[in-house]
Amino acid sequence: MSFDNRDKARRYKPQDGDTLEDIAARERAGGRELTLQQLARFNWGTDDPDQINELMRDELGCRKRDDAGNFVIADDDRPRNPLLIPEPFARQGLPVDREHTLRVRRKACPPQFLECCSIPGITFEFDKSFIRPSVVGALKELEEAVGRHPDARVMIFGHTDKVGSDAYNKSLSERRAKSVFAFITNDVEAWEQLCSQEGWGTNETDQMLADQGFDRGTRPDAVREYQTSRGLTVDGSVGPQTRAQLFSDYMSGKHDLALTPDQFMEPRHMGCGEFNPQVATDAAEERNRRVTFFLFHRERLPNLPCAAGDLAPCQRQMTPAAPRFKSSFRCSFFDSIAAKCPCEGGDTRQGRVWIGLQPLFEDELPEEATIRIEASTGDAIEELIERGTDHGDGLLYFALPNPLDGVEYRVTLRSRGQEPRVLFEGCQLSEFVRCLNSPSEVPTYPDVTHDAVQHDDEEPYEDGDSTSDPYELDELEFGPIYG
Repeated sequence: MSFDNRDKARRYKPQDGDTLEDIAARERAGGRELTLQQLARFNWGTDDPDQINELMRDELGCRKRDDAGNFVIADDDRPRNPLLIPEPFARQGLPVDREHTLRVRRKACPPQFLECCSIPGITFEFDKSFIRPSVVGALKELEEAVGRHPDARVMIFGHTDKVGSDAYNKSLSERRAKSVFAFITNDVEAWEQLCSQEGWGTNETDQMLADQGFDRGTRPDAVREYQTSRGLTVDGSVGPQTRAQLFSDYMSGKHDLALTPDQFMEPRHMGCGEFNPQVATDAAEERNRRVTFFLFHRERLPNLPCAAGDLAPCQRQMTPAAPRFKSSFRCSFFDSIAAKCPCEGGDTRQGRVWIGLQPLFEDELPEEATIRIEASTGDAIEELIERGTDHGDGLLYFALPNPLDGVEYRVTLRSRGQEPRVLFEGCQLSEFVRCLNSPSEVPTYPDVTHDAVQHDDEEPYEDGDSTSDPYELDELEFGPIYG
């Protein structure tokens, strides 16, 4: 099926709850051949389901999702660009007794998410945006990520825990994101503003002096010595001149980044407040006080619905409340971009989780045996066991597309001449797939053993393997083996 130019296409008028399939089905009911894949390719140059979801969020402004976690259209969405419904190609006067070749040049749709890294909460003073010296490791990761993607655009998101009001934490998270941006671009003036706003004092000064080799704990005249070494007025007081020099030395001494403002998105940084905690708790929690860097393809930048100093866009993104890829995240937008970010508990490998199950047969596999995995959302995948899901390690591996918290799964064994056998059902993802930082954290279940779970194109993890080769331990996933 060929379609006419974009200027001949019709603009879609949003209808609440619509999906691309709903739109395509109405076109087919009206006698016009159209599939959701054709509709997506015509508008965005891709029919990849993950990219379609991203583009519905970014181009159509979608924030609501169906039970499977896919975006659906709302009549009050705020699109960046309209959705176009193509018209069939037709030209008067073309001979009908010969074939005609139409050559169309279509620009490929690049992946949006490239990489991420994070500055952990331990790096920040409580209730402050001051960055402690321990930031070095995180900035090294950022330097390496930018080196791998020199043309990427960087976006910084700041977060807080839930101690304090929504409005206060929104402001604090924005200051932390701003502080990090200033730190890696050596913006001394921005730090001076934050210093004045938050009342940085002796604690912050002493950390910076000690980092420069002038520890007031062992050198009582550390300030005077520092001033002398930098050619400043020697008065023993950390005034504006000394503070500016100290800020500059502290920033440049902690990283070798050469990032410029034009390598960032607009806006360059944003605060999420307390709405996307790593750990679901109302108590003070260091892990929730973090800053995350996202690297996006420069031609596929997300459409940020956020606004500095304004909670209204946040509240809009929190309605409706579910489903989410990470159940503790309340913002639909951040939850969707974080779904591929390992720093935020997401997965970079197409949103698929591999599960290893002990086979329930003693000798050989049943003839033409298949495993069917069904989700309560209605999604299902079915794997033929003979088709390579047996990796030779005694486990069978199956992939769950777009796993969601709160969704229940059922796994059924099917083989020729036998009744289907339910291996287990009513299990949520969190019950049998866990991302852990240490083997000591592996949960225990009655009559259940555990083994490592790997992702596509990885060799299964075996007992005795090194935890750092080829993977760091916190990249492994563990889950119970049902048998």
